[in-house]
Amino acid sequence: MAQTTVGFITTEHASSNRDPSAHADYVLDKWATDIQDGSRNYSLGVNSWDDRTAELNNPDGTDDALEQLKNDSTVQNIINETPVWDAVVVIDDRDYQFAVGGEVTEIGCAGPWNGEDAIAYMTADGEKIHTAHEVGHLHNARHGDAENWGWWEFTIMAQTNVQTCNNNDLQLTRKGRFSGCATNKIRDYIDNQM
Repeated sequence: MAQTTVGFITTEHASSNRDPSAHADYVLDKWATDIQDGSRNYSLGVNSWDDRTAELNNPDGTDDALEQLKNDSTVQNIINETPVWDAVVVIDDRDYQFAVGGEVTEIGCAGPWNGEDAIAYMTADGEKIHTAHEVGHLHNARHGDAENWGWWEFTIMAQTNVQTCNNNDLQLTRKGRFSGCATNKIRDYIDNQM
C-alpha cells in the first residue's frame, strides 16, 4: 500500500490563528477526495503539534526562512522520527514584501531518500489552499498540473500566467481541488520515488 506522511507545526512567532491542525485537516480532506483511491492506496497520514514550534531568527524572506528551517532542531526531530515523516509543513504569520503564500525546499523531495529535507514554509499570506498547494509541490506536482478558469476559479496547483493541463477544458467540478493531472503526477511520485 503506497502512502505518505506529513507533519504540521508553527513557528514561535505564529499567532493563535495559525492553527496547524486546521491546515492539516484541510490538506487531508483534499488529498482524500482527489489523491487517495478507494483501496486506501496513496493515503496521507498527518499529525499536527501545538507544543512543538520551529524557531526563526528574523528571516529576510522565504528562502532565508527555509534555509534556517533546514537546521531547526524541531523540524529535524520530526523528519528523523520513527515512524518516518516524509515532509514537514511550518506555518508562520510573518509578512514579506511580496505576497507569497508559501515555498518548499525543492519540488519532489518528500520521502526520506530524496536528498533534500522536505519542508514547506507557509507565510502570513498562506491560506489553507496554499498549504495544500505546497504539499502537492513536495510530492512533485507543478503549476502546469492545474486548470484555471478565472479569478478564484482554479484547481489547487494553479498559478497565474502558467500553461495548464488539458487547456482548462476539463474538470470544472474540480475547482479548489487537485486536478486529474496533479493527481496522476502525485500518485506516480509516491509509486516510484517513495
